[in-house]
Amino acid sequence: MSNRNKIIKAVAIAIGAALVLPVFFGGAPKFTDRVGGDSFRNLIYDFQTLIGGALAIGAAWWTVITMEKTDQSAAKRHTEQMELTLRKDRLAIERAVYPQAESLAGMGWYFNDIRRDIMAKNTYQKQLADIGRQFRVLKGLADDLNHLLDLEQLKEGSRLFDGMLAYKLSWLRNQATAIEEATHNAPERMHPHNVESLLGDWDGYRRIERIYSIIMNVTDEIPVIVELMFAAAEQYGVRRQLGRSVESIA
Repeated sequence: MSNRNKIIKAVAIAIGAALVLPVFFGGAPKFTDRVGGDSFRNLIYDFQTLIGGALAIGAAWWTVITMEKTDQSAAKRHTEQMELTLRKDRLAIERAVYPQAESLAGMGWYFNDIRRDIMAKNTYQKQLADIGRQFRVLKGLADDLNHLLDLEQLKEGSRLFDGMLAYKLSWLRNQATAIEEATHNAPERMHPHNVESLLGDWDGYRRIERIYSIIMNVTDEIPVIVELMFAAAEQYGVRRQLGRSVESIA
């Protein structure tokens, strides 16, 4: 008990004793006009309404103080419980974002490098042929991307991501799957004549065009997704831990 509460309790006891003891032990007045008797007892009798009101106010004040303490204790317990919950979510976010965001940034760098090589060709046909020659590389990238997106810690933390980030991660998984499907059964090495043969086949041509579109879009979207992952981590107080600069992807 604090000193303040001890003092308040002592004052309340003293006032109670001063009011109650004269009522029970003080002498009553001896005449009908209330002359004589214990003066302190008479004073209490004369001002009993005022004294009763003061006691009621004191009781109300004490009730308010008690309720405030109860509310403070409840708020403290709630804060502690929220902190435990937030800590659990913070750890889930940290495991989901790091080092997955950095790995994803690295994949974005590779996609950007491939796109740069493709765009260096001066005709659309040559650009498609360059994609055909990199089928195995692209398939490996798609496999790595799907493996990253299927990591348990990323799936667990993704429940805390906002709608936009969750949607973009789902979209990215679909793009990686589309690359895997388009590069299915590709030979270990694509020689120039293999590429020309692939482009001459309608199904092969369609698959390469599909990959072309995916490369253009994925290269632009990966840095956005990485930044959204960092933003989600920062919202939960997780400090940024990126080793590779995301800006280097662009």
